[in-house]
Amino acid sequence: MKKTKLLMLCTLMAPAAIGLVACDNGKTDIGILQYGAFDALDNARKGFIDGLKEGGFGNLKIDYQNAQADAPANATLAKGLAAKNHKLNLAIATPCATAMKAAQEAIGSTTPLLFTATTDPVGAGLLTNKDAPEGYITGTSDLQPSEALDNQIKLVKKMNSGAANLGIYYCANEQNSQAQAELAKAVAASEGLTVTEKTCVDANSIKMDIADLATKVDAIWIPTDNTVANNIGKVKEGLGANKTLVIVGEEGMLSGAHLTISISYYDLGFKTAELACKILKGDAIKDIPVFYPTVDTCSYLYNKANLEASGFSVADLPSEFTWKEAK
Repeated sequence: MKKTKLLMLCTLMAPAAIGLVACDNGKTDIGILQYGAFDALDNARKGFIDGLKEGGFGNLKIDYQNAQADAPANATLAKGLAAKNHKLNLAIATPCATAMKAAQEAIGSTTPLLFTATTDPVGAGLLTNKDAPEGYITGTSDLQPSEALDNQIKLVKKMNSGAANLGIYYCANEQNSQAQAELAKAVAASEGLTVTEKTCVDANSIKMDIADLATKVDAIWIPTDNTVANNIGKVKEGLGANKTLVIVGEEGMLSGAHLTISISYYDLGFKTAELACKILKGDAIKDIPVFYPTVDTCSYLYNKANLEASGFSVADLPSEFTWKEAK
């Protein structure tokens, strides 16, 4: 078939193909906005792309933008993606999801918008009904299953029966982290732990904050916070020779910590692709509820070198859990 005839055929078929596959060279045109270049978000993106391919959308045209954890850049990139004629947009992390929603609303775009690595989509104002999304937005949450988050906090006393003080550290500008911190404080109270909460507004104070907090508490817990995750090396620098136990929300942060009970962000991205495939095949977003991970998808992981540097050993890990050394 000649090119001109193929183009005419594509033009004629376009109305029926809305929500399916773009006719531009047969490619599926996807926009992706990612907040930063660190393990959790990178893995979510990889899982998403692999999931699309496995779901039958192997001929992809990806418009990938990374905000490098810069809020103004994030807003600018969101506006750029929203203005393009993608079949679907993906926002990786809460700041990207809220920026993409605002950008699409500003121009009246109802291009399907998926989010992933977003802890509290309702609290972030992305939608009001997670079970039956009312607009053009749905996705997957990285909210720790309640049992996993409970066990993260309970690890403090399991590792040190005499522990009495827990430090909670996160970026105050991240709504997702605030939501997790509130849940963690409730668990800490039930464990009889006194909480010292400390926050940052950007990465500049992380090293100093951790150095100060570590002198006041028996352990530090850090949620799945984008700002801290993107600067996890500063947590380790802040600890220095201090042997305070650090428990984090996900495995990508373990280079600067000791323990985590973590979901797989690759699997989360793959699950997001399953939702995308449904949308691209014509399913209504109102019939695609937000997905939340379950505890059976979590892994119990440790950083052996960091444990030993702080005077712990693998033998100290609670035997009721199945532990794996982080890669």
